[in-house]
Amino acid sequence: MQRSESTGKSPFELVTGHQPLTPNALAASYDGNSPAAYKTMKEWYEQADLARASLDKAAKKMKKWADKKRRHVEFDVGDKVMVKLLPQQFKTFRKVHKGLIRRYEGPFPVIGRVGKVSYRVELPPKLKIHPVFHMLQMQSELVFANPNSGDLKTGREKLVCKSPNLSMKKDITDLGDGSELVYCPRLFTEYKSWEYFNYLDKNISWTRPTIRVFGRQCLQPRDTCYIASKGLKDYSYSGYTPQAYCWDDFPPLKEILDEVQKAVPESQFNSLLLNRYKTGNDYASWHADNEKVYGPTPDIASISFGCERDFLLKKNGKTSNKSQVQKFKLMKSLKRKRGMSNGEVPYKTFKLKHGSLLMMRGNTQRDWVHSIPKRVGEKAAALSTRINLTFRLVL
Repeated sequence: MQRSESTGKSPFELVTGHQPLTPNALAASYDGNSPAAYKTMKEWYEQADLARASLDKAAKKMKKWADKKRRHVEFDVGDKVMVKLLPQQFKTFRKVHKGLIRRYEGPFPVIGRVGKVSYRVELPPKLKIHPVFHMLQMQSELVFANPNSGDLKTGREKLVCKSPNLSMKKDITDLGDGSELVYCPRLFTEYKSWEYFNYLDKNISWTRPTIRVFGRQCLQPRDTCYIASKGLKDYSYSGYTPQAYCWDDFPPLKEILDEVQKAVPESQFNSLLLNRYKTGNDYASWHADNEKVYGPTPDIASISFGCERDFLLKKNGKTSNKSQVQKFKLMKSLKRKRGMSNGEVPYKTFKLKHGSLLMMRGNTQRDWVHSIPKRVGEKAAALSTRINLTFRLVL
């Protein structure tokens, strides 16, 4: 029988003083005169070994996939956390239907550490349960932060990333003719991403300017803010010249810039354009970041926080590259033969995740245009705020 890790013995062994006799045990020490009995017990023993090996293999596979979502979190004394309560525990605190019980309750202050993975929290007197919780049953208060609070220090949590799956992964897409995309789905941890999101949403000096598009003035369909180092040339787009704020005005932006520089050390940046998409109706139409102040082949690093949105990329039909023009015309002629619309151009789609990095390199701004499309109807209502940071180098 299975032995307990704490006692080193099975319940049967604790009561009788020895393990029960099973066919497996008999097969190992059988010395009788019946070959058929010995053969039966030996086959039984071999089947048990095969079953045990299969269980070990399944356990390793389960651990492999479980470790990908496992997190190691550390809290300090005084940090406020949310704790996960079981339904039977929660009923002692508030009598509600079990279907209406919240997953986490709090926030409660941490008053001490118990072992390597557990913490003691200060619970209210009405909640008469054991006050020690495993770290996987706790979340930082910052994840459930009050939307009216943008303080980075409130409920600050220290995240220690020891799992190899949290190391930065890069997906490189070669677009051809010197154009390249580098996508990192997780540059920042989930908790750090929400920390930055809450700060940016509440502390950045957002504005929604009037711009000129195709000779007509209209309200830009998203909020924006511009950050630049001192002494750089003025930046303008669509007839609008934004006010340039300093990096020192918003210190967390310098932290984000440092992380971007570590991720792509071959690129340098000295300016930043922030965009906030508050609903699915906010969007960015087809365009390229090909202003002259960035040079002919600019590197653009895009960081996304908040709601996931689609990033579309398609060929620029107005490119000056003759080979690209020929390919573009050939593609449209093939579509006409297949009965497709002349104006229909294939595009690539990327899902920009919370805390991700998208890097556009080489001739991407010359040969390609990109957009964040509008989402209407039910999709627009379901979408929440997304904040995008695009780092650039002004020459």
